[in-house]
Amino acid sequence: MPICEDTGGGPHAFILSWERPIYLWACLDSFYRGTRSPCRFVLADNASGDPLVRNVIDGFDRRGMFEAVHFCSENHPRRFEKLIERYWDEIDEFFVFIEGDTAVVETERCWLETILSHMRADPEIGSIGSRVYQPDFVDMEQARKLCPDMSEEDLTFLIKARAPMRRYVHVDDPLISPHCPPLRLLVMRKKAFAEIGFDRDTAMHKALRAKGWQSLISTEVAHRHLSLLNIYDYPDYDREHREKFFALHAG
Repeated sequence: MPICEDTGGGPHAFILSWERPIYLWACLDSFYRGTRSPCRFVLADNASGDPLVRNVIDGFDRRGMFEAVHFCSENHPRRFEKLIERYWDEIDEFFVFIEGDTAVVETERCWLETILSHMRADPEIGSIGSRVYQPDFVDMEQARKLCPDMSEEDLTFLIKARAPMRRYVHVDDPLISPHCPPLRLLVMRKKAFAEIGFDRDTAMHKALRAKGWQSLISTEVAHRHLSLLNIYDYPDYDREHREKFFALHAG
């Protein structure tokens, strides 16, 4: 049974999955076990081709995790936006973005309760994301040993060697800015989203601040960005395909 037996009510949490069933299982298991506040999970699979993805989703559906599951017929980069549009009238004050390569690090206090307590206390906060779990970062020397023949460009992409989240420095403050964009686990205020709409995570952060909203990171809540482990589990993850996909659908 999930830790949170009360799955009714609470904010909608929209999970987007695409391929990589190992990471999807880890993602869903972490939120299934680590969410102890009411939450309505809605998952959309962005037309995965790996049949194991369906098996993973069906397994957690049988556990009773989801309010709804959508198997989409096309892989669309603005799937989150489409979900928000579909559920807009049902969304209350807050909702959550979760990407399928994200696992929440379990803490004594529920991640959702922690973030919502800050947002309810300060109506000027438009969004709060979580900090990345640093131990998953692979350094370039280790990566080169694992993939000695890979190009520098592909290796840098695979381990996210230039990602801004690598620059995170631990502080004692519960909320910090500037922002290392964490759309992978992001709680959003509906009123703030209505003013800016959906975009890439950095653009949303900048738009929120331009509109006078705070866009922050919780240091008390951490997520594992499982894509940092691609070099072990999915070393053939295609950089060119990913870049062409987002370029094709830009704007």
